[in-house]
Amino acid sequence: MPFAVRYCIHSATASDFASEGSKLLFERLKFKTSFLSTEPEIWPGDEDFKAGVTVVGGLRITNDTAKRGIALIHAFNTKITKSEDQRQHLLQVVEEHRRTQPGTSKQGLPSKSRQQ
Repeated sequence: MPFAVRYCIHSATASDFASEGSKLLFERLKFKTSFLSTEPEIWPGDEDFKAGVTVVGGLRITNDTAKRGIALIHAFNTKITKSEDQRQHLLQVVEEHRRTQPGTSKQGLPSKSRQQ
């Protein structure tokens, strides 16, 4: 690990990593936060902390999901056309359509049950 990164991490305090968003995250995940009023060294023995760690450990990492999405889009794009010029033209057509037709979405399309 480079010295600058190591120095920044070691000189950081808990407040450098917390914000109002941290509190909101705890609330949304329904974490009990009683452990926050104790010393961090004893958190691993706290039942509320353990429950939170279990929940967080089960969350999907956004970056992993984004990587999979990008791979899926790339695979889809190569199925449509192998030509980069055609692909760029297609993307421009889609962008123009979205610009001229704002608010269109799949939910706005008639469903099969409504068509009958």
